[in-house]
Amino acid sequence: MEKMFRCQRCKKLCPVKDAKCTCGGVLEEVVLVAFYAKAATKTKKLESWEEKRGKRKERSSEEYSNWRIAVFTRDQLTCQECGQEGGELSAHHIKPWATYPAFRYVVSNGQTLCLVCHRKLHEA
Repeated sequence: MEKMFRCQRCKKLCPVKDAKCTCGGVLEEVVLVAFYAKAATKTKKLESWEEKRGKRKERSSEEYSNWRIAVFTRDQLTCQECGQEGGELSAHHIKPWATYPAFRYVVSNGQTLCLVCHRKLHEA
């Protein structure tokens, strides 16, 4: 889990908690959660251990982490479905990660969702 802090007054994001923001406001912790929803189908072959390991490596890369932070920053740590500010958030790929590899790290292909909205989206 990544930790970020947001000023209660100016809503500015800070990666490190200081006593106060530059505007003088108090910082609150915002938890960013990695959540990968995946529909399980019986007809799909089980992936090999190597394939799973490769996916985990990609999603834990610095490029992926930078993409997530850019999406959260652009959306001001607000769920784009219900408007929840802060809390447990995830960065959702609009065009699926597996289907569109060219769009994996494109910020415009991401949106910030709270965990409830992210689960609803993948269950639909």
